[in-house]
Amino acid sequence: MNILQITAWLPYPPEGGGKLEVFNSIKFLSSRHSITLVSFIREGEEQYLRTLESYCESVHVIPHSFNYDIFKMFVNLFSNTPYTIERYNVPEMAELIKTLVRDHAYDLVRIDHLHMAQYRPFCGELPVVLRCHNIENHIMKRFYQHTTNPFVKFYAYLQWKKLHQYEIDSCSLFNRCLMISPVDEQFLHAVIEDVETALVTAGVDDGYFHPNGNVPVNPRQLVFTGDMIWRPNDDGVLWFIDHILPLIQAHIPDVTFYVVGRNPSDRLLTRQDEHIIITGRVEDVRPYVHQSSIFVVPLRIGGGMRLKILEAMAMKKAVVSTSIGAEGIHVKSGENILLADTPDAFAEAIITLLEEPELRCNIAQNGYKLIQEQYTWERIAERLEQVYIDVLNEMK
Repeated sequence: MNILQITAWLPYPPEGGGKLEVFNSIKFLSSRHSITLVSFIREGEEQYLRTLESYCESVHVIPHSFNYDIFKMFVNLFSNTPYTIERYNVPEMAELIKTLVRDHAYDLVRIDHLHMAQYRPFCGELPVVLRCHNIENHIMKRFYQHTTNPFVKFYAYLQWKKLHQYEIDSCSLFNRCLMISPVDEQFLHAVIEDVETALVTAGVDDGYFHPNGNVPVNPRQLVFTGDMIWRPNDDGVLWFIDHILPLIQAHIPDVTFYVVGRNPSDRLLTRQDEHIIITGRVEDVRPYVHQSSIFVVPLRIGGGMRLKILEAMAMKKAVVSTSIGAEGIHVKSGENILLADTPDAFAEAIITLLEEPELRCNIAQNGYKLIQEQYTWERIAERLEQVYIDVLNEMK
């Protein structure tokens, strides 16, 4: 198969769920198929192109800055298009896609993220699938519901309403929408009568994320990993530090919490002390996870699927998460994860695992078993490949 793949962000280094999914789909399919990658690129990312070129037939990039523009945000109040979509509207990208489609014999186009769905018209008559990494309007809705600033809340409400309609209008244009979770798939079918979907969950590279018994574990160490520029991560970690960690420390004063990920906000950095360690970007998150006893996912906003949970389980770590944090993963609270949605319940779950090593070990072992049975990338790539084949067969 000759595949043109279009994505909003250069998928290397694979930091954050979206980049991880895109990179691994390329990595595991490129051995059997030819992939041309098209992406926006930010300043300083040129160094990563060589790695992607080792998997792709070719890589084409358009330089672009995604900094928020207050004036454009204001002007967007008078537009029907969500601001988060307008930020990705770049004429040079449209021209590049049109040229590649004209000059090459692609069998199928894959577009990643709703932000890039606007480029569907430039793919000609080719079959096009949209990889929905989240239900984007759900993220905005949850942000609107949790934010307290009245001006931000009003703006977020307007963006949510726009995104809801935009998502409905866009997803119906594709030969298939590749859904990351059953929850997302059910939502799309509930609002779009004739949408074509396929459930293709994300996976984890268990050759990279695996247990390491040689690393000493700090029995009082908690860890969170993720790209902190993503609003749900920042919100969740701040909520954990402000409302959950003090409850844990009242019972276990020497507990420490590591926040591992690039671009921590100024608000987050002000919380740093001897018990709260904020690393910023690191070359390898695995040592921080290996040395921690519990992996926490205190997300209140978000959608899609949290690959950080799959990574932690693949490394045999006990996970405590909110229900939203674990959406899309076939987990069972009390068996392979602990789920809690209030500060008291979340703190109690962590305290229980810290004080009961045997339970913590059982949760971790069962999570590891779940990964091996359902979420290795070899299994996911086979499913993704079959969906591509099905779409092509329908075109014959």
